[in-house]
Amino acid sequence: MPKWLRPKDRELLQMSDLKKADAIVAQDGSGNYTRITDALKAVPEKSNKRYVIYVKKGVYFENVRIEKNQWNVMVVGDGMNKTIVSGSLNVVDGTPYVLIRNIW
Repeated sequence: MPKWLRPKDRELLQMSDLKKADAIVAQDGSGNYTRITDALKAVPEKSNKRYVIYVKKGVYFENVRIEKNQWNVMVVGDGMNKTIVSGSLNVVDGTPYVLIRNIW
């Protein structure tokens, strides 16, 4: 567990029942959404409350973007090499690119 996490965020990450997350993303349709991008559309703007998105295991090929007005968003996955997010943008085209293999 990263030391820089606040105690309340540590509690969220250690939740045994992630079904209590604000949004659940699952490729098999067992969650509220099948795409992370769709779950992010439901994030309230400038919220002071933590909004937790639980992304179930799988490889998600999408360009995920958290906007400036989407405050306090936490994306939690099933762990390294289980929940993988991979986009298709690249630095050559002027767009920063990040491959996330371990979502906290």
